[in-house]
Amino acid sequence: MDRSKAPPATRKSALEALYATFNRYDGIHLEGCPHCISFGDSAALRRAPVRRLGGEIHRYLFKAMTTWGTEEDFKHFVPRLIELYASSADAWLLCDKLAYARWRAWPERERGAVESYLLSLWRERLAEEGPPLPGDALLETMLSLDLDLAPYDLRTKLDAWRAAQSRESMRSLARFVLEHGVALFWPSPSSGRRTLWQARPEIAAEVRVWLLDPATRAGLEASFFEHGDDEVARAFDWFEVVAQEP
Repeated sequence: MDRSKAPPATRKSALEALYATFNRYDGIHLEGCPHCISFGDSAALRRAPVRRLGGEIHRYLFKAMTTWGTEEDFKHFVPRLIELYASSADAWLLCDKLAYARWRAWPERERGAVESYLLSLWRERLAEEGPPLPGDALLETMLSLDLDLAPYDLRTKLDAWRAAQSRESMRSLARFVLEHGVALFWPSPSSGRRTLWQARPEIAAEVRVWLLDPATRAGLEASFFEHGDDEVARAFDWFEVVAQEP
């Protein structure tokens, strides 16, 4: 994949560029399956400029191009759909629709506008909140679309938990171990959407090394003896199982 060397755009400027790039698609001939899309459904999407559409565009996201409209119609709505859903619970559906539209085969300018906005959104999230944990909607979007995660470094969050040695930080670490330990150390074949560990094995390898650091286990052990939290105890037991592996 071509990684642009241009200075990264801010989210605001990248969003404006995204809308400008797809502005030539008007979506005025939007038609749908007469059995599941009414005239009123299509009319609702024309009542306001695309960037002011809200909940009424959600139904369209589910049916875009399959029973409602064409690929060109979809492109008219792409900027708003990405703005609203790239980091939402419906991000998976947005990614599926982009794949259905073969967005990687779009003209370079259109493809680049999509990438630039998502990368700017991602970098803003990293700067403001730090690296998100696996399962985060925006992280899943970046993985699904095979976009550059740099400078994502999950170890910074794990290091912060371990260094804090507070009850809450150790509980957060324990929950991470219980949720992701099996997939990290005993991965199963992908059955659909790839996880962070499957899509970025180098990150999985780094986290495995981090988890096996004696300081991680020692921190959980100390926290359990001080506070007696059940989830910390179960995470410590998990380390006992891993230690017995050949």
